Amino acid sequence: MKKKIVFLGLVAATVLFVGCAAADEDVKIIEKDPVATAAESNSEKEEEQQNTESDTSGAETATVESTDIKGYVFDYNGIKLTADMNMEQVIDSLGEPLSYFEATSCAFEGLDKTYTYADFEIVTYPQGDDDLINSIYLLNNIVTTAEGVYIGSDRASVEAAYGSDYTEAGSEMIYEKDGMQLRFIMADGKVTSITYASKALQN
Repeated sequence: MKKKIVFLGLVAATVLFVGCAAADEDVKIIEKDPVATAAESNSEKEEEQQNTESDTSGAETATVESTDIKGYVFDYNGIKLTADMNMEQVIDSLGEPLSYFEATSCAFEGLDKTYTYADFEIVTYPQGDDDLINSIYLLNNIVTTAEGVYIGSDRASVEAAYGSDYTEAGSEMIYEKDGMQLRFIMADGKVTSITYASKALQN
């Protein structure tokens, strides 16, 4: 049985904000009022129940449209996530994160935001009024890529799932498709980190 691997620190903050000397006042930690959050959650559940009851077709309505799915896909309990997807749609599907923080973006006008869930972390970048996914970091070996690779898989498993057409940068194996990357950090022949990444910040 796979054992849960806990990573210390916020990897996203290190990657996104390297070289960005944001002042303390530019960083905002959001702490939610538990009473207000519970009331909001109950209200959302009631609204969802009403919508379900009013749907006589019996068909499940997808929150994220198929046209938004491209490149490498992270499938979490049937919810498909990928780089450059609108985070508003993702929150509608996943619910509120365990933790959240924001800081002034180094590369765009607006805020970079980090949403931490139990098994992965999402970092967004601003584009107009929207927040799009810049990266998805898998935090443990409980979750896998859509092709079955997880933290702890060996190099042969990665190549069997994605092929040999990748770039090596130090200890990383980097695959590219549809303007995004799937990055595996290796150590002693094993995957130690998996990241779905947009190329928006690299252009």
